[in-house]
Amino acid sequence: MNNISLSSKILKVSKGQLEIKNGVFTLYAFMIYYEGRCEEHYALVNSKDWKNDEAVPFRINSACVTSEVFGCEKCDCKWQLDEAIHYITEIGFGIITYHPNHEGLGHGIFEKLNSFNELGDDNTSYIDLNCEKEDARNFLPALIILDYFKINEVTLLGNNLKKIHFLMENGVNISGIVNLIYNGNNRTTKKYILLKGRKPEHFALRKDK
Repeated sequence: MNNISLSSKILKVSKGQLEIKNGVFTLYAFMIYYEGRCEEHYALVNSKDWKNDEAVPFRINSACVTSEVFGCEKCDCKWQLDEAIHYITEIGFGIITYHPNHEGLGHGIFEKLNSFNELGDDNTSYIDLNCEKEDARNFLPALIILDYFKINEVTLLGNNLKKIHFLMENGVNISGIVNLIYNGNNRTTKKYILLKGRKPEHFALRKDK
């Protein structure tokens, strides 16, 4: 993979089984050193029917405490995570990398809550909060985790063109894309999807595409 420098490395790995409503998964915790920082990142893995000659169902999942923990319906993050787990369960194998420091598009929970306060239901732009850029996430840890599992071909679960381009530019073959597009009836979530679909990286969400 192209973007993994010699200075990037996994310092520590721990794993344990999780019994969730979809079955038994293995959760890996990684301590990763990269670009002068040391961070925890996770991987939820179903390897029951892992096939080395097939593309691995894969999702890069950014943490969303407000929805995944507290059930906030201002976004579709929890819904996407649940759909990805369901898809992997149906296929029988796959991996979801989970990134705690991606909260609020990498700006953190403080700026995310500020966006709720300042922008209300239209909390879609961190530029409006004087952040230097809209999306501050770094997807390199996901690449490092894929390399750990020796995965270079995936079926990507998601809708974000930035993630697609990052993986392809760094040597990961994407053999297919499964768009996770919210199909529920919650009005707040549907409004969020409409606003989110206006961003070029979320082309798949646009109804006029």
